[in-house]
Amino acid sequence: MIFGTAIGSKVYDVEQLCNEQFGVEKTKQLIQRTGPKKLYICSKNENTLSLSVKAWFNLKKKFIPNFDNVENILYVTENPLKKFPGNGFYFASQIKIKKKIKIIDINSGCTGFVDALGIALELKKDSIIVCSETYSKNISKFTRSISTLFSDGASAFVLNHNQVKLIKKSSGFLEDTVDNLSCDYNQDIIMNGKAVYDFTMSSVMPNLISFIKNSKSKIDRIYLHQGSKTVIENFKSKLNKYCSHIPENVSQKGNLVSATIPHLINDDLIIKPLKKEEIFLLCGFGVGLAYSMILIKVKRRK
Repeated sequence: MIFGTAIGSKVYDVEQLCNEQFGVEKTKQLIQRTGPKKLYICSKNENTLSLSVKAWFNLKKKFIPNFDNVENILYVTENPLKKFPGNGFYFASQIKIKKKIKIIDINSGCTGFVDALGIALELKKDSIIVCSETYSKNISKFTRSISTLFSDGASAFVLNHNQVKLIKKSSGFLEDTVDNLSCDYNQDIIMNGKAVYDFTMSSVMPNLISFIKNSKSKIDRIYLHQGSKTVIENFKSKLNKYCSHIPENVSQKGNLVSATIPHLINDDLIIKPLKKEEIFLLCGFGVGLAYSMILIKVKRRK
């Protein structure tokens, strides 16, 4: 799997800002829970479209995709430039893709990449999957739970059905929890941190363990949405018996929402290159409150 990635160009110094507001000791405790000391946010001229185009051209620096077989663009974002049309159409125009292509815009948060990958695999056609988020555009004032966690970023990926095969997938949501992580038009993000954390432990965790136990495949890598450092540490403590390789990058990049898992996979494959064939488990969770998980077989590109 080869990804192009991009992050916001402005560095937001979480540690310095929190030291000024809360003092050194409280800041240390906060960062131990959330993870990142620095975050990456958009400049005034950056947005979800510009980040995704940058991610695409970073992907093309690694390899030139075979457009002949690409039949879909799945573009995931919660921060489109306009109510309509979706970012996918602007993106397709900017990368000069062929005109006979299906464009699917998806409003999906932390489950976004897993959702799009599942759809693309079931379409059984090679697809471009783009994820791009700019939560900083919805944060006008500092809040301890939100301003210290979310970065802006994008990813681009070309799904080739010769390299990635669907084994199984599952998803779900918890009713009457939608307002625990939400954002109204022209308003700031609202997040009930305790409710979101409780959802990950009481709903996502048991469903993920059940998903693993019901799988007959040996899992080589588990890629989790990087909700926070505390969340990842708790997941790892429960999942290590099923898979020893569960990487983390929330401390380095923060929570990139739908672009989180692509960035995580990309960062991990740089350190630990893909073997000839491996089984990956991907699990996204958050906005909804919802979760999506998928088990895939990944072959190394020839």
